[in-house]
Amino acid sequence: MIFLFLALFARNAQASPADDIAAVVNHDLTSLRTCYDINAKPGTSGKILTRFTVGAVGKVTKAEIVNSDFKNEKLEACVIEALRALTFPAGGTALGVEYPFEFKPLLKAKPKKTKT
Repeated sequence: MIFLFLALFARNAQASPADDIAAVVNHDLTSLRTCYDINAKPGTSGKILTRFTVGAVGKVTKAEIVNSDFKNEKLEACVIEALRALTFPAGGTALGVEYPFEFKPLLKAKPKKTKT
């Protein structure tokens, strides 16, 4: 198994395994955001470092939380389930990934003042 620490800021002309992983995760951030919105204490923010294995056919075969600022079992279990539901491009070999997620409350738009 190859182990990869995901560097999101490095981009090549050719797609690398890191690019493929980032593309799939970024495409399905909604499910991860829903985990945070439903399970996190309102107004909290923090990071969750995950580790998962993408099997040769692109399915997540193992997923775990390495570190979490939240210490919230429901949130962490939801993140694991969201990761297990992802499908990545088949690569012919298993790939270990560490992937950090940062969660913050969404900024609410201020209501516009209307003239009376």
